[in-house]
Amino acid sequence: MKLFQNNLARVIGCLFISMITVQSAQSAQLDVIPDVTSAQVGDFFNTDVVISDFGQGGVGAFDISLAFDNSLLRLDSITFGNGLDLGFFGSLQFSSDNGASVQVDETSFEDEMDLIVVQLDPLLLFSISFETLASGTSALDLTVNGPIADASGFSDVGINAINNASVRISSVSTASSVPEPEILTLLAIGLISVRMTRRARR
Repeated sequence: MKLFQNNLARVIGCLFISMITVQSAQSAQLDVIPDVTSAQVGDFFNTDVVISDFGQGGVGAFDISLAFDNSLLRLDSITFGNGLDLGFFGSLQFSSDNGASVQVDETSFEDEMDLIVVQLDPLLLFSISFETLASGTSALDLTVNGPIADASGFSDVGINAINNASVRISSVSTASSVPEPEILTLLAIGLISVRMTRRARR
C-alpha cells in the first residue's frame, strides 16, 4: 500500500510540474522601455518593463532580473505595476538589488477571472528609477528567472522575444558665464549708435 501511495504522489507531482511548464500557443514579448535614450550625469530616469502578446490567459506571476552597469547607474526605486494586485487579495512582491542587477518578482493572489478581465495588453510589470553617475553607455538587459505564469498559475505564457535597451550618459556641460566677443561688439555698436543719435538731435 505504501508503494502505491509513493507512486501516486510521484505521478501527481509530475503532472503538476508538467502543467506549470507547458508552454501555451501564445508567445509573449518582454520590452525594456526607458523614458530617455540619453541623459546627463546627475539625471534621474524611469525604465518600464512591459509584457505584451500574453494572450487571453492573463499574467499571474513573474520573476525577472534587470542587469545594468552600476558604475554608471544607481538604482533609486522600484514601483510595481497594478496588473497583478487588484486590491482584493493582493500579491506577494519582492525585489532585491544585487549591485549590477535587480531581481523583481511578483505572485498574484487575485481571482483568475478578475485578472483576465482587468489586465490590458501591453501590461506594465514594474518600473525602475535610476540615477546617472558617470559618462558612458549602460545596457539594460532582462533575464527571465523562471516561467511567467498565466492568471491560473498553472501555465507558462511562453516568452518569445526580449527587447533590451540602453541609455547613453554624457557629462554635464558647464555654460560659460563670460560674454561672447560678438555680444560685446554688438553692445558697443549699440551704445555708439545711441550716443551719435543724441548728438545729431542737438
